[in-house]
Parts: sequence; structure tokens; C-alpha cells
Amino acid sequence: MKIYLKIISIIFITLLSNKAIAITLDEAIDLGLTNSKEYKIEKYYLRAAENNKKAGMSEFLPEVSLSYQTGKKQNIRSDGAGTDDFLTERTNTLSVTQPVFNGMRGVSTLKQGSAEYLAQKFKLEDFKRELILRIATNYLETLRLEKTLKLTKDNVEYYRRILSRTKSKGSLTSENEIIDNKIGYYNAKRNLEEAENKLQQARFEYENLIGAKPENLEDTKKEMLVLSLEDLLKDKSLNPALMQKHYEVAALKQAYKKEVGSLAPKVNISANYSKQENLVYLDGGNLESKSIMLDVTIPLFQKGSEYFGIKKAKYDLKIKKEEFQLTSLEVEKKINQTFKEYDYSKKSYDQISNIFSLAKRKLARNQKSYNLRALSLISLLKIRIERNESEIKFHEAKANLYAVYYKLKLLTKDIGRADGNE
Repeated sequence: MKIYLKIISIIFITLLSNKAIAITLDEAIDLGLTNSKEYKIEKYYLRAAENNKKAGMSEFLPEVSLSYQTGKKQNIRSDGAGTDDFLTERTNTLSVTQPVFNGMRGVSTLKQGSAEYLAQKFKLEDFKRELILRIATNYLETLRLEKTLKLTKDNVEYYRRILSRTKSKGSLTSENEIIDNKIGYYNAKRNLEEAENKLQQARFEYENLIGAKPENLEDTKKEMLVLSLEDLLKDKSLNPALMQKHYEVAALKQAYKKEVGSLAPKVNISANYSKQENLVYLDGGNLESKSIMLDVTIPLFQKGSEYFGIKKAKYDLKIKKEEFQLTSLEVEKKINQTFKEYDYSKKSYDQISNIFSLAKRKLARNQKSYNLRALSLISLLKIRIERNESEIKFHEAKANLYAVYYKLKLLTKDIGRADGNE
């Protein structure tokens, strides 16, 4: 008895270990973001922008240098005084220069770095959302095609049974009925080949996007929020592509101010300490010097490059402002178009859901009639095919609706894992 229990427990454990774990859409998105090489590259760009942002602080920090010089010198004087020997001179110097004012270039550099970092941050967010949309669309399509393939296989089998049943009736069957059934059979086989080909392509894309095989995909059950076009247009400013352009404009504003600042005076305070040992011109004596200087530089004319730089920065800013306006119009256009697509997909889904519900009810009623021998097998199989075709259309409508829902939400708010809740 103990041996049998042990064998049963081993079999049970083996079954549990081999049990497939379902992967949800949210988990697929997380995995895709983790494994995406392109997404990693975009994140490195953000780190580089963050480093440039921090580098802007250097405009306010002092310059400190320490130098040491040594070498042999000979001092030959025309009056014959002094010594003709080579002496080893040594010089130690410590210099500190603290910028006080540079035409607000430091402030502009700091603000420009911050704006460029935010622009890169929203560029990363835009790439992330595009990747999420691709993953979600492929996941939904793969799941739909898996169900379509199974239902189409069933339909092929149903048509095969219908043909077999029709031929067995012999002369009782009309030629037109046989032709109709053959057409249905061949169409079902063609649909099966098409579904297999599309599923294979979707699986390849899934592996490229997510870095894993599409196994045990879980049906999407996320409840969709009610969307209104007015609210979506209000949230247009949250679009990452538009936010990126906004901060690119802000960065170029600061670049323009930096160029204008090149015409302003520059003020520095310099402190210097120098000790020279064994000087030839002092007959081997030492010299120690200390100084604190206020350095004011007023640029008057620098080959005219400063004026050309200002004009270039001004044109760059104008171009970027136009790009921002163009992006704003494009985002609004996308929201309007995608909302129409969403509205159509939702109505289509509701209609097809009703048809699928009726097809299931029809099959259930006719199954009872068949059990009571009040309906032929051929008629029942045709009703099963009708029901399967309704389900295929239902899954297609559902996948389209969820895909366009993701697309619409990602144009404004990041829906994350549950409509904004991480």
C-alpha cells in the first residue's frame, strides 16, 4: 500500500512540475520591456542626458590647478657679474579661479541641460509606449489566431463528416448539395492554412518582441474604461511625443540665451600662490609670490562669430517651435482618428457578441432536437460550423477592440498595468 501511495505522489508531483503556467498580457509586456535591446539603448541615452544635466553645474565651480616645474638654467650676463654655473630651478604654483558672472551663461547651461534631460525622458516614454502597443497587439493577435486555428480545425472535421454522410446517402443527395458541401470543405481547409500561416508569423514576431515562446497565453479580461473624445483631447498635453517637443523648445530657448550672453562681460576672481627656488637671476635665491585678482573681460568683437551664433540659435528655436505646433496637430489628429476607430470597434464588438450569443443558443436548442432524433446529423454539424464561425468573428472583434483601446489610451495617458495603476 505504501509503495502505491509513493508512486501516486511521484506521478502527482511530476504532473504539477509539468503543468504549464499561464502568462498574462501584463506579464508579457513586462518581459518584453526587460528583454528589448532597443529599449535598453534608449535608457542609456537617458543616462547620458542625465550626465549632461549634471555637467551644467561645472559653470559655477572654480578652476583649481597645481603645477610643478624643474630644470637647469644658466645665466650669462654681459657685465660679467653672477655665476656661469647651471642651477636647478624649481617652481611650485597653485591657482584658483572662481567665476562670478559670465552673462548668465551658467544659468542657461544648467536650464538647458535640465530641459534636454526631460526631452530625452519623454522620448524614452514615447518609445516605451510604442513598444507596449506592439507587444499588446501581437499578444492579442496570437491569442486570437490560436483560438481561430482550433475552431477552423473543428470546422474542417465537421465538413469532412458532412461530405462522408452525404456520400453515404447515395442517390438521395442532390448534386448541388454535394457541390455546396465540397465548397464549404475546401474553403474551410483554405481558412485553416491561412490561420496556420498567420499564427506562425505572429509567433515569430512574439519571440522577437518578448524573447520567449508564446505558450499558454491567457485570455484578456481587463475591464475597459468608458472613453470620451473630449476628455482625451484635454489630456493631449500628456502625449510623450508632444512633451518631448515642448522640452526641446525649452532647451533651445536656453541655448539662445547662452549665445546672447556671449556679448556680456565676464567676471572672475583669481587667487595665485607661487614659490620659485634656486633662481638663476637671483644668484640661487628663492622667490615667493601671492596674488588675488579681479578679472573683468568685456568682449567687443570676436570676428563676428558671436552674432552669427545668436542668429543660428534664433532660427533653431523658431524651427523647433514650428515642430511643436505640427506635433500638436498630429497628436490631435491621431486621437480623433483612433477614437473613431475605437467607437466603430466597440459597436462592432457589441453586435458580433450578440450574434455569437444567439448562435450558441441556436446550437443548444438544436442539440436537444438532435438528441430527440428530430434533427439530422448533417443539419447539426452545419449549425456547429455556423456557431464556430460566429466565435471566430467574436475573437477577432475582441482583439481589435482591445488593441485600439490600448492605442487610444497610450496616445494620452500611460495605462500601465491597469489603466494607470502600476
